[in-house]
This record gives sequence, structure tokens and C-alpha cells, in this order.
Amino acid sequence: IEELRADGGTALYDAVIRVLADIAPRKVSGAATHPDRQAILLFSDGVDERSLAPLSRAVEKARQSDVVLYAIAAGDQLDTLMARGDLKDLATETGGDFYMAEKLKELPGIFARVARDLASQYRVSFTPPPGAKGERRIEVRVRNDKYRVRCRKSYVVP
Repeated sequence: IEELRADGGTALYDAVIRVLADIAPRKVSGAATHPDRQAILLFSDGVDERSLAPLSRAVEKARQSDVVLYAIAAGDQLDTLMARGDLKDLATETGGDFYMAEKLKELPGIFARVARDLASQYRVSFTPPPGAKGERRIEVRVRNDKYRVRCRKSYVVP
């Protein structure tokens, strides 16, 4: 990571869509090849300069996946500050989280938080009521205020 250098020209949304497609579970004899939960750690300043797909398509694909996306933003210029909202949207729509790292020394703490988060996840499932296809909003709440729930904000009925 220390040797990486940003040089612009990023097709961020296209890259997210491609990675989601690459790690999507594949059916083999009726069983998915990725039975465990998958996560993406996305390092970026959030500025997309070359994608053919818009942010809305990347968010839509993220909603359709069962992948949790954690976005780690870098940079402090005005355009990167504005682009962080896109990264946050991608992360929160999948039940992931958004972090800002302005210095490399912040990364171990961020990685530790992501690792704790992944280790403390629970999977809750339910059968939705019948209805129209498309996106449906969802909210999960707990009675005890000392617990914090972070989950995807919607799901897609194919």
C-alpha cells in the first residue's frame, strides 16, 4: 500500500461492478461456490473519471449482491472531498462502512475495525411478502439501545 501512487483516470464504478461480478457466487450442482459472506475493501479518493456506468448502476449492482463493501477514502482536495459521498453510498447500501484515511498510519486501526465488524456479523433472513419485483427498503432495529445495527438499506426482488 505504501508504494501505491494515485495517478487519476479511475473507472471506479466500472471497477466495482466488475469485482461484484467476479466474486458473485456461481452455482455448481445446485450449491453456491461461495457459501461464506464476501467483503470488498475499496481504497479510492472516490473520484470517477472514466466509467461507462453511472454511480446509480454500481449502487444497484451492490444492492443485488450479497457482498459487504468497506470504502476507505484518501485525499483531501476539494474534488475528493465531494466524491466521498459516492463511496459512502456504495458502502452503506451493502451494510458496509465508510472510513477516511488521510495518513497511512491510520490504516491498521481501520483494518482492525473492519476485522471486528466482519467477525461480529450475523445473518438474518426472512421470506418477504409477495409483491412486485424491484427494490424494497428494509429496516432492522433492536430493542436494546446499547447495540448498534448496521445493515443494507434495501434488497432486490428479481
